[in-house]
Amino acid sequence: MKKFWWVAVFAGVILSGCGQGDKVETKEVKFEINEPKTRVSLSVDFPMEAQNPTFLKQLQKVVNVPFIGAHNNPNAALDIEENLKSEAENFAAAAKQNVQELNKLGIEASGYAEYIGEMRKIADTDGFVTYANFGYVYTGGAHGASFWDSWVVDKKSGDVVSDDLLNVQTGEPEFKEILKQGVIAYLAERKGSKSFNPEQLQDELLDVVKADDLPLPAAKAFLLDDGVGFVYGEYEISYYANGNIAFVVPFDKMKPYLTPQAWALAEKGKKAQQIKPFFFN
Repeated sequence: MKKFWWVAVFAGVILSGCGQGDKVETKEVKFEINEPKTRVSLSVDFPMEAQNPTFLKQLQKVVNVPFIGAHNNPNAALDIEENLKSEAENFAAAAKQNVQELNKLGIEASGYAEYIGEMRKIADTDGFVTYANFGYVYTGGAHGASFWDSWVVDKKSGDVVSDDLLNVQTGEPEFKEILKQGVIAYLAERKGSKSFNPEQLQDELLDVVKADDLPLPAAKAFLLDDGVGFVYGEYEISYYANGNIAFVVPFDKMKPYLTPQAWALAEKGKKAQQIKPFFFN
């Protein structure tokens, strides 16, 4: 028998004062399916109140992005409960169909499938809010795969600016060094300083990846309260065991590589001195 669980929890407090400095009040909406061979857990920090109505409407659309299209509901854009339900049920149905097709081919499959997804507000400053959608999917085999995406929304205009954060200078050797130091910071924290030697960084990378010439991550850069975040996916530059290599670079270090629009938002953030690892799962 299917078990469905709905959870809606109000979180956050509207700060006193007015203007775009007010924090966004959110409500956690969660939908789950728990069956013997299928587990789905989807959770969203849904924005409920903000000072700027245009910004709030755009933000509500953003948090629905990973789930819109799961069904034909004409009001899907803001119907987060229905979107999560449809996303979860479609995954469960697809997982069962996959097992049936494999069995027809004479391939034995356990049938266990898992989908854990979270849409979280990970930054909320005077100038912008950043949301991230991340989680894990398993449909068979040795292991599953994680995923990550992010959206930075300008509080003043309501515009999504995620695709306009970095300028063309990210190909410069100085920026490559920043990426290298970020990877080192992540691996040192994950593995422990005693077991990880930065001089042996190349040993942790795939053969086709060079430590002194790291590519930009495939995932978009994003803004946090105190810096610019980067995430390398599994197998993008390193081995599965190293997970998603992620780190945050202080705004001041990133200033030469940010667009004017991005810097206008970033300079309102907190000051930080060092590149630090970033863990989201």
